[in-house]
Amino acid sequence: LSDPKATVLEKLHPSNIRLSPKMRWLMDSLTGQDNGARGPRGEAPMVLQITSDGFVQAGSMFIGNARELMDNVEGVLDTVNATADERIAFAAIIRRRIQDWRSY
Repeated sequence: LSDPKATVLEKLHPSNIRLSPKMRWLMDSLTGQDNGARGPRGEAPMVLQITSDGFVQAGSMFIGNARELMDNVEGVLDTVNATADERIAFAAIIRRRIQDWRSY
């Protein structure tokens, strides 16, 4: 049996999907990978924070709306035909890479 975590990370590898430099950096930040993409100021991938009002930051950088980011991530997962198990594995990966300060 294949490992859903390994297969989804393989599907997201730059050799398998072409993303904009910003989206590659965000995906690397979310997955804890470093495929060479750098942030707007030359930053290596890093843990992202979601503010209490639903915006994404990386360190002191404002990235954008958390919902829009997650919609874009879903689009990437759709593009690579991620299976249900791979999506569950991906969600577990990014939970460790996002500090979410929203209260529910």
